[in-house]
Amino acid sequence: MFEVNGEYLLYHGSSVGIFQISRLANEILDLRQEYDLNTVEQRLKQKYPISEIKEALAGLKEAGIFEQDKNLKQFKKYGDPERVIQLIVSQDCNLRCDYCFADKGAYGRERTLMDETMAKASVDFLFSWLQQVERDVGEIAFFGGEPLMNMPVIEVVIAYAKEMSSRLGRTVKFGLTTNGTIINGDIVDLIKKNKIATMVSIDGSAQRHNLHRRFPSGKGSYHVVRRNSRKLIDAGIYPWARATFSQKNLEVDKIILHLATLGFTNVVCSVAQPSARHDGCSEKLDAPWTSAQVMRYKDSYKRYMSKIVQRYNGNELPINNLLLRFLKSIHFHTKQYLFCGAGQNLVAITPDGEIYPCARFAGVQKYRLGNISSGFRQFVPSKESIITRKSCSRCWARHLCGGGCPADNVFRRSTKTKEMYCSLVKFHIEQAIWLYNKLMQTNKEKFLQYLNQTKSRGDRLTRTKGGDNYDAHKKDK
Repeated sequence: MFEVNGEYLLYHGSSVGIFQISRLANEILDLRQEYDLNTVEQRLKQKYPISEIKEALAGLKEAGIFEQDKNLKQFKKYGDPERVIQLIVSQDCNLRCDYCFADKGAYGRERTLMDETMAKASVDFLFSWLQQVERDVGEIAFFGGEPLMNMPVIEVVIAYAKEMSSRLGRTVKFGLTTNGTIINGDIVDLIKKNKIATMVSIDGSAQRHNLHRRFPSGKGSYHVVRRNSRKLIDAGIYPWARATFSQKNLEVDKIILHLATLGFTNVVCSVAQPSARHDGCSEKLDAPWTSAQVMRYKDSYKRYMSKIVQRYNGNELPINNLLLRFLKSIHFHTKQYLFCGAGQNLVAITPDGEIYPCARFAGVQKYRLGNISSGFRQFVPSKESIITRKSCSRCWARHLCGGGCPADNVFRRSTKTKEMYCSLVKFHIEQAIWLYNKLMQTNKEKFLQYLNQTKSRGDRLTRTKGGDNYDAHKKDK
């Protein structure tokens, strides 16, 4: 339950719904946490007329507020109908970011690039997978390391995937996550021609970005990334910015405000994540934040929320991916039983053809799901689902959170850190509920239009403003 500007709001976890309730209903729900309904009614008789109490109880019952989540024991798969492969075409990188979960691009292995034979075999695997599960849409997300270090193979994959798409009558989309340092005119043309949904890693201003994202020489990469991002935007390509927070870089509002000034209209935000190898750097990333750092982050996030409301009528701020996910789930009453589709409708393929639930797991043999030549076993994150973990099954936020990132749940070893991030997710959800209510009050028509426009995107926000897909049933313009 939340109080916003004197109004009482109730978030109902089982229905993923928000209700505006009276002061009396708020008191009923407070008492209901300790007493049965008959006792609640008796305790309130001295303060409210019995007719008002019964009317409030009837309204809460009709809304299903007292009902338990009947479907919680039933395991549900992630609902995105698409099938996605994160194609790690480069197990190498030209940067040496000190917070990189992929061990500076090498995934704890020898630095190497995927060859054409393995790349084509990976495309064959995707279309075979689509046929097997009777799906019509697949996506190839070029990943690294830095994938643009292997441009010849990317070009081969695109051409071959289009050929297969036309032959089999299925749709294929392309995505790219890049550090933005080696984008040139030819790459811009390739991205635009093939409508590749592009995400550029950039952590805010030069001072913030260069804290972590540096070349092997130690030189910061900000000015190169900013210049190359401008090339994309000037060409009519609207990339997503991927901003990574760390204990040294926590001011969300300042980071996103700066990215907006650069022309980014969509932002993916995440906290620096420990690698699977648990090296010295990873241990630092796994350390819990101090109480002062948590407070600094929360204050910054609240300022970001307020600025979204202030600027919603004019020059809107980008709404980050996690916030958008929560807003859509609240509005469309979408329950999340898992955080993502890792190992179910999304897999990562390494240069040697090994299959993992996602790139975060790549190179960790314990989580190897198979090989593209032999297929893969589905990854069922039994320890990560909101059904099997007791703390999640009882949590009010379970159907918006989905249990958290499976890789984080596995690779974060500090219990205090896990508890801290769990607390931050609940904080993010509380802020999303506040923002949803505020925008529905102040700018309902425009906000609903925005939500409906983004409804079909799904939770993997890898699209660009000008992004589309290659469809066998359409001709390229």
